[in-house]
Amino acid sequence: MRINTVAACSAIALCGALALTPAAASACAAKGAPSGVAKVSVQPRTAHPGQTVTVLGACAKGPGATLKSLTSNAGNVKITDRDPQHIRGTLRVDFGPSDYHVVLVCGNSQGGTLLPVTAAPAAAAAPHHQHRAGCHLAVPYGVRGWHCAR
Repeated sequence: MRINTVAACSAIALCGALALTPAAASACAAKGAPSGVAKVSVQPRTAHPGQTVTVLGACAKGPGATLKSLTSNAGNVKITDRDPQHIRGTLRVDFGPSDYHVVLVCGNSQGGTLLPVTAAPAAAAAPHHQHRAGCHLAVPYGVRGWHCAR
């Protein structure tokens, strides 16, 4: 159990992503691991290349709850609110389809999430509008009986 507990404590210290058994949680607390973890999320949960997403986060409450960094390998994160309990920023996705990490590092904890980036959606086809040469009136899509004056 010692190897698993050490690995679990290290994983919590790195990204806060594991749920621990009560025995492992108490062992981590005894080893000095933070009692809480930083939390980070993205909205929307998936993105396309070139899209800007909102990044929200919070440091674990307690001593040392200061924002150190908010980064992603999907692109540059611009932090707009640095309050350790209400961190907010934007991330412009600069790369193609893949899963990218978004990592929040605080003085007392760290947290991370994945941002799946999918291919850009196909461009929607514009509705076909019929018109006659020299006509200056647009014919609404699906409307019959509109004609240009001759």
